Amino acid sequence: MIQFLRSLASNSQSRFAHPHIEQLEGRDCPAVLTLNATVVGAQQVQLSGQLDSELAGIEIRFSGSFSGSTYTDSSGMFSYLADGATLGTVYAVGVDQEIEFTNIADAGIVSNPPMVWIDEVLNTDSDFWTFNGRVSDEYTAGMVVVFGGAAEGLSTTVNEYGYFSLTCLIYPPLPGNEFVTGMTTDWWGLESNLEMRYMM
Repeated sequence: MIQFLRSLASNSQSRFAHPHIEQLEGRDCPAVLTLNATVVGAQQVQLSGQLDSELAGIEIRFSGSFSGSTYTDSSGMFSYLADGATLGTVYAVGVDQEIEFTNIADAGIVSNPPMVWIDEVLNTDSDFWTFNGRVSDEYTAGMVVVFGGAAEGLSTTVNEYGYFSLTCLIYPPLPGNEFVTGMTTDWWGLESNLEMRYMM
């Protein structure tokens, strides 16, 4: 009888034993992603950044003002030329082969309106006039300056350094129209100031 009770008590202790917690394997947290955006051309933006750990082959997906993707190199860095981007905010997220996602990083694609200056108005020969000037913008090559006033309807192209020049035949301007204006629009569709110079 005593042996039976001891056996019963032993089985009860085994059945109602306190649970214990098993130690789980440590798991790395997703890497932290950073993103930068720099305007480098006509609607072209250099998107670059890196992970805070040297993880190669991580896919970086872009959305927002630009859609596309690229991969990190052996240093956990990436650089991508976004052609056809728009002004606004671009987002990036990294995803590995196990579909683990990083944080969502963002950067602004911004541009200031261009500025036009007509620096020189020269009466070069009789009724021939030359207008020299410059444009300030992130990427000026190929931008077009449109003239008004005495040079209404004429235009010229800006070079990669931001300079432009127009020589044209203008008959003696009518009284009150003895001036010339110039303005331009950049690759993002932003209009410049309206520059005006008197013809003297």
